[in-house]
Amino acid sequence: MKTPYQIAKELKVSPQAVYKRMNDKFNNQYAENIQRTTKGTYVLDGIAEEALKGLFNKDIQPSQQPTIEPDEQRLSDSLNLLHSENTFLRARVEALEHELTIERTHSRGQTDKITELAESLARLASNAQQLHGAEIIPRLSDGGDSPDGQTSADEPLPGWWARLMGKGKAK
Repeated sequence: MKTPYQIAKELKVSPQAVYKRMNDKFNNQYAENIQRTTKGTYVLDGIAEEALKGLFNKDIQPSQQPTIEPDEQRLSDSLNLLHSENTFLRARVEALEHELTIERTHSRGQTDKITELAESLARLASNAQQLHGAEIIPRLSDGGDSPDGQTSADEPLPGWWARLMGKGKAK
């Protein structure tokens, strides 16, 4: 893989002349064979390099023009490249499927834990209701403040803070 500057040195022409030959038609025809680096320069593989050199040899010495690889060879190279990409993509899909299996197993475990916690919370709520009910029944049976020994339903029972501070009615 060579840059246009390196090709210009080999052909003993200016880099500008090489870049002029790399017009839109050339770039579109050999788009697969030309890469752009992070610095913004072009890098040409062997096929594009030979084609570019061929453009100069037509103008300079038509009898010494190098032959460009036949279409069959380029097609074969493209197929090999596609095969290797396909192999890579299949391996990546298998790795992702494996990760997905692990994530699903983890998700099921977390769902089971959440279900257990929800059941525990329901039991605790039920126990709290039972304890709260057991607390109210003795208060009502203590006699309360009414003359007949019953606490009226409209009268609120003093809270634990009020009883603690002595603001609740003593029983």
